[in-house]
Amino acid sequence: MSDFFFALTVVTPTFTIIFIGMLLRHFGVINDDFVKRSSTIVFRIALPALIIVKISQTDLSDMLSGLPVAIFVVWTLIFFIGGWIIARVFIRRSTTRGAFVQGGFRSNIAILGLPIIQDFLGEESLVLAMVYLAVAMPLYNVLAVIVLSATSEEDGAFHPLRVGMNIVKNPLIIAVLIGMLLSGFSIHLPGFALTTITSFSSLTFPLALLGIGASLRGIVSGKIIPAAVAAAVKTALLPACCCLTGYAAGLRGDVLAVMFVVSAAPAAVSSFIMAKAMNSDGDLAAGIVFMSTLMSLGTLTSGIYILRLISRA
Repeated sequence: MSDFFFALTVVTPTFTIIFIGMLLRHFGVINDDFVKRSSTIVFRIALPALIIVKISQTDLSDMLSGLPVAIFVVWTLIFFIGGWIIARVFIRRSTTRGAFVQGGFRSNIAILGLPIIQDFLGEESLVLAMVYLAVAMPLYNVLAVIVLSATSEEDGAFHPLRVGMNIVKNPLIIAVLIGMLLSGFSIHLPGFALTTITSFSSLTFPLALLGIGASLRGIVSGKIIPAAVAAAVKTALLPACCCLTGYAAGLRGDVLAVMFVVSAAPAAVSSFIMAKAMNSDGDLAAGIVFMSTLMSLGTLTSGIYILRLISRA
């Protein structure tokens, strides 16, 4: 029961802020204009600040080495490609495809994954989790820009030049590169600069979660099925594939547990931010974040319990 209650305490604040966003929208305190403007602030300032802080403080010397990370990257790419193929077959609206695909592979590692790993597995495993985070941030953002750019128009046409320009100009990609440069050259930001950037980064999730709550009306307007499917893929199918592959490859103990938590974490709040900012289906993206967070309460708790049983066998 302790595992269950810990997961509950991790997820509950997220739901609380989302619910507050729903109430504020219902009573007219915030509206679509607030969601649009706050998403722009988060996308262009707050989230890039968070990325710079996280990556600059991570040792990237061996970020591309190791079987566990390689398995994670390969399955992420498989689900990205597979999700896009499935979306083209079953989803008519182009912009909805982009939000669906992104919601099926992008994990909320920093906010939900890292606290769980630290509590259950300790500081040593947290170092490995930070390597996942350093790899996942650029990977997630590049893949998200590709799919959202390619599906931002109703014809769903793929325009390589437009996608390339969106990648180059994307604030999150720029932030990833800045963070990697700072880490790679062991550049430490001055105290006042780090404090300022950290303050901006603290705006990221409260503003984004309020926007999600204000956008959740989209779930009840015919999008509950794609939101549920994407959420199930993200929280159950992707981690199952990663962990079964890892187990077959001989991974055990904390290494396998870290892989599970990283891949089973719910859809990232930033998937809503990017969908909203890049003219994709923000309502569906909000629904996927909400439903995957709800589902992760069960999948993370049950998965950690199963891995503990395996480790004792």
